[in-house]
Amino acid sequence: MAFQIVVINTFSFLSYIWLLAHHNSSSLSVFFFATPLVGMGLCIAALGESFDPLLLLGAAMVGLGIWLVNRRPATA
Repeated sequence: MAFQIVVINTFSFLSYIWLLAHHNSSSLSVFFFATPLVGMGLCIAALGESFDPLLLLGAAMVGLGIWLVNRRPATA
């Protein structure tokens, strides 16, 4: 637990600060919605958790939301 608190959180915080310095914050923040998807995939792959097909629907909806927020507006 201490390793996760100190090392992982420090790495995550420093990575986020670096990303904010190099990318647009509004488009970057939307990718935090992908965190549960990565956790879900890792739990299924590494821990052998059960897979529910509705998870794919939820993942597709999150992906669609990320795409909608990050797409470039059509130029006229």
